[in-house]
Amino acid sequence: MNYRLITAATEDEGWLENLRRNVYQELFYATWGDWDEARHTRHFSECIARGHIFIIEVDGTRVGMIQIFDEENAFEVGEIQIQPAAQNRGVGTAVLKDVIARAQNGRKSVRPLVEHSFFRFGREQ
Repeated sequence: MNYRLITAATEDEGWLENLRRNVYQELFYATWGDWDEARHTRHFSECIARGHIFIIEVDGTRVGMIQIFDEENAFEVGEIQIQPAAQNRGVGTAVLKDVIARAQNGRKSVRPLVEHSFFRFGREQ
C-alpha cells in the first residue's frame, strides 16, 4: 500500500471536519439514536486542539487521517479515520503497521488514547 502522511494545517480543518462527520455518523446514530451536532463539534474541536494530525493520502487522494503523539516511551494514536468509501482496502492497517514498526525501531510501545477515541467493533445486525 503506497500512501503518504501530510501534516494537517489550519486550511485542512474543513476537510477534516467533513471526514469526521462521514466516519462517525453511523456510530452516532447507533449510540445516541440521532445526530448530535454539539457533541460532534465538541469532539472535533478537542481533536484539533490536541494537534499532531496527519492526512492520509493514497494515489493523490485524501482518504483519512491519523493523530499520532510521539512521546518519550511510546507512540500514542489519538484517532484514525478512513473515509467510508476507502474502508476495507487495507489503508488503516498499512498506516498502523508502519506506526508499530516505527515504534519498534525506536524501542517504543504503541498505545491508543481510548479516552479520546471511538472504537467500532462491528456493524449492528
